[in-house]
Amino acid sequence: MAIPGRKRKPGHREPNGRIRRMDDHARDAFNVEKLTVLSQPHRRGELEDPKQESPLGRFVMRHKLRQELYDAGNEYAGMVRCFYAAKLPAGAMTGIPQLPGDDRGSGNGVSPEKAVWLENELHRLEGPLKALSRRGFSALRMLAVHEREIMASSERMAAEVLYQLALALKRVGGRR
Repeated sequence: MAIPGRKRKPGHREPNGRIRRMDDHARDAFNVEKLTVLSQPHRRGELEDPKQESPLGRFVMRHKLRQELYDAGNEYAGMVRCFYAAKLPAGAMTGIPQLPGDDRGSGNGVSPEKAVWLENELHRLEGPLKALSRRGFSALRMLAVHEREIMASSERMAAEVLYQLALALKRVGGRR
């Protein structure tokens, strides 16, 4: 017969009835996972700027670039992602399991007119940027769209392309 009172917490128990404590191996694995999470730049306590969470934001902060350049990079990345979503075939996402509220984008929410506008706008923006520096343009796409770090040798060219992008999006004036 059960004793009335609080129910026991689920878990393995020692012979005396206490919940079994974590053994050393499990505790070490837990600590390694915790240290891995805390080593990520945007999770460190001393970083208060939300730009630290993305490679583009870290790039802008490292080179002390203006906020307008960061905004231009984010706007360009959003346009490219929206265009990619619009170009997906209607049933492309059906094979990938999704949660009920998952908003990965299947292109269904993008009107055909907006897709055409995005294609024209991206063509207008990318032509001069590729002509300026194909390597810098590729590095900027890597930073903004694909959210990956770039090599140090490409950073100066990426900064130039980012500035030209901000000019094309009318985020900054014509002087530096």
